[in-house]
Amino acid sequence: MLKYQQYPNPLIKTELALGKSIQKNFCHFLIISSVTTLGIGSLASISQAGTATLNASYNVQFECNFSNSTYSNTSPGLEYSNGIVSGLIWSGKLAITCNHGGKVVISTSAPAVSSAVTSLRNLSTYYGEYLRIYDNTAAAYIWKNGNNYSASPSITLSPSSSIYYEIYMYTNPPKSGQILPNGNYSYSFTLTATPN
Repeated sequence: MLKYQQYPNPLIKTELALGKSIQKNFCHFLIISSVTTLGIGSLASISQAGTATLNASYNVQFECNFSNSTYSNTSPGLEYSNGIVSGLIWSGKLAITCNHGGKVVISTSAPAVSSAVTSLRNLSTYYGEYLRIYDNTAAAYIWKNGNNYSASPSITLSPSSSIYYEIYMYTNPPKSGQILPNGNYSYSFTLTATPN
């Protein structure tokens, strides 16, 4: 009895092989597509922050200045009491300018004085001394020596070319006799003008 050997159909085998290949490639495509999609999603969520530096500065140079660095006065007025010279008064004008548009505070410290002034302070007829600063709106003694005047540490004025000073030295003269001993009476003040 003849036996027939059954051979598989080559077309079917080819179709199966092709189907497996397509299926395999499709799976690879899905995996790659999924990875690519995830990658795009990950990249889309990353942002780079921008930075900038902001700098701000200004060198403040507000100041007030006297028109002269030195004011000299060697011609005091003479004060009289009972016809006797009882004191000396030096007076004059200061000029101050400022660049801040405000006011100026004028102050001083105790002056350097000559030996004649020091000797005068020890006399029984000594009354007192002061430095007065003023304009047409305000006035103040910003320095004094002796118990017969009161003084403030400074005065605040508008800067101008019409600020005045008086340096006053005074005694209580008797009805007769020389009240001011001979000597060179001098003062040296350092004035400070501060913007306000």
